[in-house]
Amino acid sequence: MGMFDKLRGKTDKNPKIEAVSRNSIKEWNDKGISLYNQGKYKEAIKYYDKSLKAEPNSAEVLNNKGNALRQLGKHKEALSFFDKSISINPQNSDPWINKGATYYDMELDKKAIECYDKALTLDPSNVMTLSNKGAALANSGDYINAIKSFDKALKINASDENTKINRSRLVEHVIISSAEKGYENFVNGNYSKSMKYYNEVLMVDPTNINALTTKGTLYFLENKYKDAINTFNKGLSINPDHSILWFNKGEVLENMGNNSEAIECFNKTINICASRNSTSQAEADVNVTNRDLIADAKQHIQHIKRL
Repeated sequence: MGMFDKLRGKTDKNPKIEAVSRNSIKEWNDKGISLYNQGKYKEAIKYYDKSLKAEPNSAEVLNNKGNALRQLGKHKEALSFFDKSISINPQNSDPWINKGATYYDMELDKKAIECYDKALTLDPSNVMTLSNKGAALANSGDYINAIKSFDKALKINASDENTKINRSRLVEHVIISSAEKGYENFVNGNYSKSMKYYNEVLMVDPTNINALTTKGTLYFLENKYKDAINTFNKGLSINPDHSILWFNKGEVLENMGNNSEAIECFNKTINICASRNSTSQAEADVNVTNRDLIADAKQHIQHIKRL
């Protein structure tokens, strides 16, 4: 008897009523989305709840409700809805992205990155995910990988403004922060640490003359003359009129015993500085005037000629 009751129940369903019900579910969800986009998160949740009451296993609506809860600061509750959505449709990257964003809001960057990585296995070309991952990596202090993530996003969509802004801000931060730490360690004689920080600068800004100049000097102080020359040459390929680079290269060549080449470098320094105001700084990143640098270069030439 029970079995026939069940069969009769199935055949009693009215297709037209089912269609209306499905339309209502969609309308409630759409209304929730509209309210969400207006910043009316509590009102949006009411419509998501209506939709979920009729269809509790809608992965889309569960994800949408999670988003609204996240905006209200109800992070733990939001995470539970994202997890429900994922359990119903594991191949959808959206709840993973939103779960990552929630962890990001909670300042749990490692967990956020794990979620973004999962989302990227499902949708590797998602610009927003790559950009969000870059932000989480930056917050965790992993600046180099953050830049790489931003660069991947921009390779897919070079016009993505949010990614461009975040990358630009991070590059500026790394240059200032790492250069300061590099200089501090340089002054204190911690050359290996100083090199590490200047390498960070060059990772995000390969044409940074100040970093190249100091890196070359660090090689020189560690008697790594060939590395020093190569580094100074990189700088000179970017700015052929950088008087300090020519002077420093001359010093290295002099220590290597390449006197004729050293004199050429010192003469190059003199010619560049002579074409400028004698009392102005030789270069923006050093506290030495053109006049003083000319005098130093001439002293080196005289010393070499006396040998």
